[in-house]
Amino acid sequence: MKKSNKYSKMLIKEILIEHNLQYLLSLFSDKYKQVQQKDHSNEYKSLEEFIKSIEELLRKENKFQFIDPYIKWIVQRYVTNNLGLYEDVVSKVIPGLLTYDSLKRKNKLKPIHKDINQVKNIHQLLNILDEYQDKDTKSNKEKEKKIEENFYKNGEAELIYNDSKIKIVVPKTEEASCYFGRNTRWCTAATKSDNRFYFYNEKGPLYIILDKKNNKRYQFHFPTNQFKDERDFEIDPEELGKEHPILWKIFSPIAKKEKSLYFLPEVTDDELIDILKTKEEPDVRRFYKSNKDRFINSLKLMNFVVTICGDLIEDYLHYYKDEVTDDILLKSFLKGGYVKSLKYLKNKNFSDSFIMKLIEKNPKSVRYLEDIPDNVILLHLKKNNDYFLTFLDKKYFLNKDLMSKILEISPKSIYTIYSKEDDIPKELIKEYLEHAIKYDPSVIVQIVKYFSKNKIDDRIIIKALSLEKGNEIFKELKEPSEEVQIFAVTKDPRNIKYIKKPSMKVLETLIKNNPNNLYYLNLEYYENIPERLLIYAVSKQPNVLRFIPKKTNRLKYEALKNDKEMVSKIDYNNADEKLENLALEILEQNPELAKREFYNVTPKIKQKLYDIRNRYNFKIKK
Repeated sequence: MKKSNKYSKMLIKEILIEHNLQYLLSLFSDKYKQVQQKDHSNEYKSLEEFIKSIEELLRKENKFQFIDPYIKWIVQRYVTNNLGLYEDVVSKVIPGLLTYDSLKRKNKLKPIHKDINQVKNIHQLLNILDEYQDKDTKSNKEKEKKIEENFYKNGEAELIYNDSKIKIVVPKTEEASCYFGRNTRWCTAATKSDNRFYFYNEKGPLYIILDKKNNKRYQFHFPTNQFKDERDFEIDPEELGKEHPILWKIFSPIAKKEKSLYFLPEVTDDELIDILKTKEEPDVRRFYKSNKDRFINSLKLMNFVVTICGDLIEDYLHYYKDEVTDDILLKSFLKGGYVKSLKYLKNKNFSDSFIMKLIEKNPKSVRYLEDIPDNVILLHLKKNNDYFLTFLDKKYFLNKDLMSKILEISPKSIYTIYSKEDDIPKELIKEYLEHAIKYDPSVIVQIVKYFSKNKIDDRIIIKALSLEKGNEIFKELKEPSEEVQIFAVTKDPRNIKYIKKPSMKVLETLIKNNPNNLYYLNLEYYENIPERLLIYAVSKQPNVLRFIPKKTNRLKYEALKNDKEMVSKIDYNNADEKLENLALEILEQNPELAKREFYNVTPKIKQKLYDIRNRYNFKIKK
């Protein structure tokens, strides 16, 4: 029994883990892809692979009581950029969680720290753990100078600078990296998890700076543009260079060789552009802000930077409005440049091809273009959707010739026109609507439903209904007028089923057009139809009696009077004397009708049928 319970618990645990996996995949897969593409240390293309790798690392420790909450915590914070790189997850987060879990199981955590979901990011986690760390482990004063010298002597480290204020060391092995990076949170100095020293060292040397004056350590890696303090927080290395100018002398040649934007010596504009081409947009933007004077004094640099950081277009136009080209503008807008900056170029004549490309890149740009040629608007409309029309100035909507051509290409553009009905004369809008329904009658439905603040002319609606697929349009209309209803049921009697409460005039039109139209009426409609109208129907077409739910003696009499063939089709239950006598008269005059089968006849009719059948020796035809 115990074995069975143990198996059940394991099964339940597996089911819960699988459920949580699917939940995380559905929620974060898209965000994960965006983050993973920017993380050079993460080789796992899918979130599922990432989760499995984290699960393996957690199980490898074999010390966690439950791993599922930590997997969920890692995923949520990784995809929101709160855990740093994948290598940080491996070297810092998982060891940190191991310590956290151990403290939690030993009940050593303060109440405020017991819920891992309240920990927002890696830095908060590590700060919490610092509160519980034995301060004696933070430093080791017993390390002898001889150990350090052995690293230099054995070639495991290189001392490239040393004075009373600062020391710079390049580790050559993982052991040296751990020694010179002790008491830091660098993944290259990790001893309790996967160490990433060789990953970085293959790309280029690591520089460990020991600030003797402030008893602090820093690590620089130029190939990956990472500059960290001992808590593994990013720093501005040039701020450290201000305190220690020797760093400029040491790192400037390295910066130029590695194309780093920090400690960069004097370079030509072309050299600087070559360096900037290798950098991500945030790095370029930072460099621009720190060196703005140099950029605004060089058209070449401004031409380049605005194509990387599009929103700098306003800075560009402030200084180089007359020099800007269509190509530069397009590249800027492609990179997120503000199209409203076009307001600075009101007198500039743009080419048709430029305007076309501009609208394609950003439809909102039409707001800021002074005069857009009609042919450009129409050409763009043929190639793309009509979204850009929303941003056109109202002057274009007053151009009847242009609007006619637009509606011919895209009838649904009428929705955009109606969204601006406060700015366009009513008569003009009616004219546009009539034009639109020539090419797509269905547009009338959305106009009636959502757009018009004023009543649509019935004439226009009827015109739309008269076109192909008019019935499909009618069933979508809400509360059409009586005139529209009459037209609809005249065109197709089946349209009556789409009218909730047809008026007497509508019903009368339907029935008088063709009594057989009673077939399309819902039962509840008959409550409002006067008997006189039903009498008219059966007098014209006696067979429609079968469609009428409540068949009165008067209706039966009228049907029988106009068609003797109805004599066997009528239910004579509760028949009055007038109806009964008419049936007897018809049977006497047309004895062959007695061959048929009758239902619910009166005693007199029954006797008449018996007499005729015996007299002529008729057999009943069923």
